[in-house]
This record gives sequence, C-alpha cells and structure tokens, in this order.
Amino acid sequence: MFIASACSFHEGVLVDANVSAELDAWPYKRELTINNMGLAAHADFALMVALDSSRVRYSTQGADLRFTDANATMVLPHEIDRWNTAGRSIVWVRVPAIAANATTTLWMYYGNAAAASAERPTDVWDQNYVGVWHLTDAHDSAGHNSSASNGAVPIDGPVGGAVRVFGQQYIDTGAADQLATFTIEVWLNAALPATTSNSSGPLSRGYNYQMQWNCGDIQYCRSVNLVDQSGTVIAQYGNTLAAGTWHHVTARYDGSVLETYVGDTRTGTATAAGPPVAETGTAKLGARVNLAGYYSGDIDEARISRVARSGDYLKAQHRAQTDTYLTFGPEQPNP
Repeated sequence: MFIASACSFHEGVLVDANVSAELDAWPYKRELTINNMGLAAHADFALMVALDSSRVRYSTQGADLRFTDANATMVLPHEIDRWNTAGRSIVWVRVPAIAANATTTLWMYYGNAAAASAERPTDVWDQNYVGVWHLTDAHDSAGHNSSASNGAVPIDGPVGGAVRVFGQQYIDTGAADQLATFTIEVWLNAALPATTSNSSGPLSRGYNYQMQWNCGDIQYCRSVNLVDQSGTVIAQYGNTLAAGTWHHVTARYDGSVLETYVGDTRTGTATAAGPPVAETGTAKLGARVNLAGYYSGDIDEARISRVARSGDYLKAQHRAQTDTYLTFGPEQPNP
C-alpha cells in the first residue's frame, strides 16, 4: 500500500518529499514525455494516457498505477476510464504544469500486486469543468451533476466507451449552469446528414450553448451556436464533415468571440453581443435542451467548462485524445 508521509494536499495534487522512497515497492516504472512543441503552457491539464500490453504489465487490474512528476515529488491524481486487459485501456492524469513549446516528463509506476487503488477521479478535473462525461456510462466524472441515460446504448468510441442514440434516446447531464463564457468538447459520429426536421446534435443547452448536426434550417446545421443579447450567433464548424465518421469538435466562447475547432484546426469564428440570453433546463447529450428534437449517431468524451479555454488547450486535448501527444520510454526496473 502507498502511504504518504510529511505531505500536503494542494489543488488535488499530493506533494510529498518522500514519494520516491515510498514507491520502492513498485518494481517497474516508465518515463512518459509530453510533446507540447508549438503550443502555449497549460496548467492542471487532464492528460489522456492510453495503455496496452506494450506499455504496461496487465498482471493487475490497474490498482497499482501511480503517476508522478519528473522528480517523483508529487503523486498526480488519476482516473481509470477503461481497463481492458485484452486491449486498450484509458487513464486520465492531472498534470500540474506543461511547459510552453517544450517537452514535459512524468513517471508511471506499476507492477505492485499488493497495492490498493489510489484513484481520485474528481481531483483530475479542475474547478472550471461544469462536467465531464467519458460515456463508458452516464455519470459525470467531475462529480458535479446527477446525470442519467434515457436509453443511450453503450458502444466503443475513439477514446474509450461511447454511446449511440437514435429516436428519443439521450443523456440528461443534469448541468443547468447559465454560462457567460464556456468551452464545449465532443467526439461525434452522426448517422444522418444535416437534412432531418426537428432534429438536434450531440450537445445542447439551447440559447446558452449548442452543438448541432442535423436540423430543419440549413443555416444552423453543423454549427456551434448561442443566442446573444441581439439575436443568434452561429460559427460554422464545417459543412463538409462526413456522416458516419468520428470528428472531434470543440468550441470556446470568451464573452465576445465564438471559435470552433475540428481536430486541432480552427474552422470558424463569430462575434456575439455580450453573454448568451438566459436558458432553462439541463444540457442534453443527443437531444435539444427542451426535447423538441433528437440527434442520431454516436457521442464520446463530452465536456463542458465555464471558461473559454485557449485554442492551444483544445489542440493539445485533441492530440492527447488521439494518442499523438505522449511518448513512452522503455520499461525500467524500480528502484
């Protein structure tokens, strides 16, 4: 068991001068390198770590996983999203600081069969997350909302677990915060082109923020939109996005400018007149906020933040979630 001594807890990170010695019972470690070249610095970044039998020993069920900073002075909070000993596992790790235009290293320790689980899922996600839905099931990993599935079908997605919705199936996130600024993030794979009446998109809280895919009015299709103090503001994120293919679509609104991204490429901007007008109801995944229309397709890794995270953050998240942000060093004996 990992027992911390002479430690303090700050912003979800265990700080302990004796971490390295306490990890002597872990027989293996591996250096992880984050390649943040060309991007700005990030603080408290939720990093996706994809594992398989070439990156970790699957002799345990993941309870032995520990992640530290480069000097092994901090044990970093982590959450196991999916543990699949026959294939790909997904773990999220909160990294306190990623340097601008540089590489940042971490350590992953494993192989201690006697270790108890040290997961701290809610500590992985900083205070600006309204909610995080990995969609292995319907729960909010940030721990802020009581979310519920209305018939959404579990499937495999590009990140881990995902859901498929059709007809009147959806997830009620429970998130009812009125956001003056926001970031929304979703992987989507639409089953239908943007032609169906009274339909919707993968994420909607109506006037406050909305990511649409198919709809009755072509002006609003395949866009992120909100209603500002003078009317509707729309930022197109690509009318050429193909149905039947996974796309990582994200958007940020800083109170005046709405920007959209597909993958790590900015695809549209629009200017709004102040904060969105008030909306009632809770954000839905796969349906309009008022259930007046529904989306047909797949959804994975949905997130809502109450701040406009930087464009470089959105690019870094896409790279992390496509397993191109992180490299794994060789397995090393420990200590």
